Amino acid sequence: MPANASGEEPEKPAASEKAGRSRSAWNGHAKRLLQAEMAKHGVSYKQLARLLQEGGRADSDASLMTRINRGTFSMAFFLQAVRVMGTKSFDISHISADAEGRARGRK
Repeated sequence: MPANASGEEPEKPAASEKAGRSRSAWNGHAKRLLQAEMAKHGVSYKQLARLLQEGGRADSDASLMTRINRGTFSMAFFLQAVRVMGTKSFDISHISADAEGRARGRK
């Protein structure tokens, strides 16, 4: 790495910082995929909350909106959500193995 103006080497990000950025990038992909499925099926957060309730899961539309917008949900939640919306399959081919690098490049 090139030295900065003071002649010191810049600090490298800690492994936990790198892992956090990677997790954040993947959370973003998960969020966009779930939101795309909601849009494709014309399902609002309120409708999704109702559909999930019918399946035995009690979440308010506000808590769903927060969880989905952060992208911090489990795969189990994702599968429940897409299933109750009627999704039969979805395409993830647009998400490449270097998704972290591309996501950072868009910021």
